[in-house]
Amino acid sequence: MVTYEQWNKAIISYFFENSEQDEIVFLHTTAETLPEIAVQAGFNVDDAVESLKGAVRKKVVPYNMVRLSEISPNKLSEESLEQDPPQVAFLALTVVAANMMKTLDYYKPLNELFFDDPDRGRWKKNDLENIEKLWKDLQNWVEYQHD
Repeated sequence: MVTYEQWNKAIISYFFENSEQDEIVFLHTTAETLPEIAVQAGFNVDDAVESLKGAVRKKVVPYNMVRLSEISPNKLSEESLEQDPPQVAFLALTVVAANMMKTLDYYKPLNELFFDDPDRGRWKKNDLENIEKLWKDLQNWVEYQHD
């Protein structure tokens, strides 16, 4: 099984390591791009979405409760900006959910990806607010690392 950390590194490499200075980069992860990322990283997976989903669930969603503390950067500092941001694989799965939307209901695919039982999943209001902070922390890292 591909671990969360392996997916995180592979996604960072795919989107950010070969980008040009001043290039705008979108973390556009879909059912089509995830297999490309897996191949580039040398992962042997049959279904890249399922593999990423399993890795994120194991790391961040034990017992149907989202634990963002597992992937939140501790504090913003020059030292933390030198390291790979730990939240990228998680954010990539939230983007996959957005790409799966068939209606304006983002929570249906989000819950299907993150929880074993989407009807009993545990998203709390502050979880979604904290996801915005994860995006801002990623933006700070990108600006620091890749100008």
